Amino acid sequence: VTAFDRGRYNPIALVDLLKAIRRERPDILHAHAFASSDFVRLASWITGIPAVVSEHFCFKAPGIQRLADWALSPLTTKGIAVSKSVQLFLVGKRFFPKARVEVVYNGIQLDEAGNGSSAPPWSVKEAFKIPSQHSVISLVGRLHRLKGQAELLTAAAQVVKEFPAVTFLFAGEGSDRGKLEAQAR
Repeated sequence: VTAFDRGRYNPIALVDLLKAIRRERPDILHAHAFASSDFVRLASWITGIPAVVSEHFCFKAPGIQRLADWALSPLTTKGIAVSKSVQLFLVGKRFFPKARVEVVYNGIQLDEAGNGSSAPPWSVKEAFKIPSQHSVISLVGRLHRLKGQAELLTAAAQVVKEFPAVTFLFAGEGSDRGKLEAQAR
């Protein structure tokens, strides 16, 4: 991973990127976010190295970004979306070619991770004194409005009314921690 601290749309970042490509000789250029995806697709066009752009969110692209996405669309080797809604966003709002956008869900099957056993080496239910008959729903991530924890808390209140044997766990740090704790109370 190479990061350039040039600001969002500073064209010098493209020069930095091309220097890094000459030095590192990567097989793939992989970008996240608006400006980096622009520079990576331009570098792909200049160097011939495939450009992969990952997107995690569906928030409104600024007008200049929509113009850049439209112009750079043919230079997109592959787009990766973490959900179907993000895939629709990439195709409909960011002009990515539909045939080049794949959905790769953000998550893992817990029974396929770790030591090969279906049971973790420690019990979340024991650690947090959750009754053994409860189902546990958890969310791990930065505590920020973009992550949707407030919406999950609203839904959780409705779920536990109908299904009282459900416990919700949140893990993370972030600017919204105080607000989320107050909402949870």
